[in-house]
Parts: sequence; structure tokens; C-alpha cells
Amino acid sequence: MAKIVACTLPEGLNFEAFFDGYDDGFKHDVDDSKRYMLEIRGCGSQTIKDIILKSLEKGNPVTSLVYTLLLPWVAEVARELHLPSALLWIQPKGVKWTGPGQPGTGP
Repeated sequence: MAKIVACTLPEGLNFEAFFDGYDDGFKHDVDDSKRYMLEIRGCGSQTIKDIILKSLEKGNPVTSLVYTLLLPWVAEVARELHLPSALLWIQPKGVKWTGPGQPGTGP
């Protein structure tokens, strides 16, 4: 897991690391990316549920989940636990639209 640098967060905002099924990290030259995504979904879903339920038991309920494009299954976990969720768009603003209606791309 990457080193986490200590910083001051706004009150009520928390980050939690979760188990992805790969203790030694993903190795591009050895591991299969499709299998990794299945593993992270399975292990991650259960771990996130556990984190949410433990937080509730401690009197500090999770009120929403924020996820990125790489973890769309987090929205399913949120729905299952009746929590609102939001996609945090992490793609750079330099992503170019090449669809219809853009100059030089056709009708």
C-alpha cells in the first residue's frame, strides 16, 4: 500500500484503506488485470461493508460514499446499505471529446 501522508481533513471527512486481496500489491508483469479487478471487487466490497458497520457500532455512522471510475461497484455497496454515493471524476480536463458536434469530427 502507498504511504499515506498525514494532513488535516475537514470535520466529518474520513478516508479508509481497504484490503484488495493483494497483500504484496499488483504486479503488472505477473498478475492478470481482469482477475485483479474481480478480486478487488469481492474483497473490497466486503471490507467496505465491514468498515461502515464497525463505524456505525462506534456511534460514528458513515453518511455517504465517494468513489472513482476504477471502483464503480462501490455505488452498489452504498445502495445495499442505503447510503448516498457520488462519483468523483478523476480524469484530467485534457480528455478530448471526439463525438458528433465537435469541430472536425463530422456531423
